[in-house]
Amino acid sequence: MKIEKGKISNLQLTILFAALILASDPALANAGAPAKNNGWLAFLVAIVMGSIIIYIFTSLSQKFPGKNLVQINSMIYGRYLGSFISICYLWYFCHLASNNIWYNSAIYVNTILKDTPEAVIYISFILITAYALRKGLEVITRSVVFLFLLIVVIIIISEFLLLKEMKIKYLLPIMDIPMRDFLVSTFSITTLNFGESIVFLMIMGRVTNVKILKKSVFMGLIIGSGLLLLISLTTTMVLGPVESIAFIPSFHMYRLINVGDIFTRMEALLLGMLQAMAFIRISLFLYGAVMVGAQLFNMRSYLPLVLPVAIIAGNIAYLQRGVELRLDYGVNTLPYYSLPYELIIPLLSLILASVKEKRYPKE
Repeated sequence: MKIEKGKISNLQLTILFAALILASDPALANAGAPAKNNGWLAFLVAIVMGSIIIYIFTSLSQKFPGKNLVQINSMIYGRYLGSFISICYLWYFCHLASNNIWYNSAIYVNTILKDTPEAVIYISFILITAYALRKGLEVITRSVVFLFLLIVVIIIISEFLLLKEMKIKYLLPIMDIPMRDFLVSTFSITTLNFGESIVFLMIMGRVTNVKILKKSVFMGLIIGSGLLLLISLTTTMVLGPVESIAFIPSFHMYRLINVGDIFTRMEALLLGMLQAMAFIRISLFLYGAVMVGAQLFNMRSYLPLVLPVAIIAGNIAYLQRGVELRLDYGVNTLPYYSLPYELIIPLLSLILASVKEKRYPKE
């Protein structure tokens, strides 16, 4: 039964994947904080580690063309164990959506909307993403493609405007921190910025040409991580030591833009870009959650689940109070919590699928 009839091209998949990686920029600042001015180095190592995770789940998807995560779990683990694993992923995707709702709401509450109740911001995110989800995967994809191109234009313009503020000396000295801090940053970046792309197992089955699936995904990885590396380097070279202690380093960086005293305090432009990034990530994670739910309950459509799941994610976000405590959780707890979903289960599934490959011939 096809709950989602929408299809996406391989080019759209590439942009969609690049957009999800690029939209994880706010998380990069928190995850890279322990490495201080070596955060960009930790990010480079994390790209390699993240590539391994992505290779695993794209290989798994190619073994089951046209199938999504729920169907793959049922075929590998059987009806009951497979359903249990899928329920865990339903929670995980919903949790990821709530994390992004909280984080992006916290950005606004701590910058330009300090007197605005958090609930108002949560409701705004919920309504916008729920509306997009009801339009289907194809509409979400077209929206993400447009927003991604807009974000890229903003990044390019910002790089030129910040050139005079960049100081290469802030990249030095290299590796003057404890190895443990460097590894903590690398692990956090790997799971938060790359591992969360596991949600694409609910999307890749809708791609038109599965034969070049892996190529499309890795092209998106190169584009997204390349742009993210550029942002990381720029932030370090502009802010220096301030980067590792600021809640939103990019916000402070954009405030430094000054073009002839005409274009100044461009943080509003940044917040617009962060809003677009939030839409991309929240939409994709909620899409993954509602699709898992609809598949598990054998529903004809996922639409009845959109608003309830979005509200649940918003309520989970609302329960997450305290910025410092939440940021500490993001570095020291969330990466370990995410590891089974992002690496252990997909790797085990790929091994079992390879062993039983003769039982599951390609369609």
